[in-house]
Amino acid sequence: MVVIAPQGPAARNLSASRGNGSCGHTLRRVAIASMTPSLMSEGCGEVKRMRSIPSIASVRRSSEPPAKYTEMSGVEFETYVQRLLERKGWKVETTPITRDRGIDLIARRVDEIGVETSLYIQCKNHASPVGVEVARALNGALPQQLSGIRGVLVCPSGFTASAVAFAKERDLVFWDRHQLFALAHE
Repeated sequence: MVVIAPQGPAARNLSASRGNGSCGHTLRRVAIASMTPSLMSEGCGEVKRMRSIPSIASVRRSSEPPAKYTEMSGVEFETYVQRLLERKGWKVETTPITRDRGIDLIARRVDEIGVETSLYIQCKNHASPVGVEVARALNGALPQQLSGIRGVLVCPSGFTASAVAFAKERDLVFWDRHQLFALAHE
């Protein structure tokens, strides 16, 4: 067996054995201070670089701190969601604060073959999961005659089981804190 990890402060072994590779090689994750960690295969007198694994430090450098939803007002949360979508190439418009029928944002994007998709988004920055009543209100506010429309309900605290069941029946999209995090870090 060949030892891959160099000695000294510039190296650290990130994990123990990770199972067997082809022909019984032991897979080990190794990081060298100046290199990206890689999954390595060792054994039978040979060492192979299997695939690159992003380092924790590079992920931390490239991402902003997680959003503190509990500290945001409703309008600040809507602005946060708007900016996330704009960074992803969506054109986002806000609706009037009153008489918006529950729709806070309308995001539009034309794909590479010319098909427009519109997201009608309702933002709820509640401390507890959103119930089915809010999902029903969003569904009722969607334009019925237009194609390419999706209703999106955004709540970092999540959704009740009855709301999730209703969303599946009506093809609504729900974004909780996990989807918001993924959007922010893609």
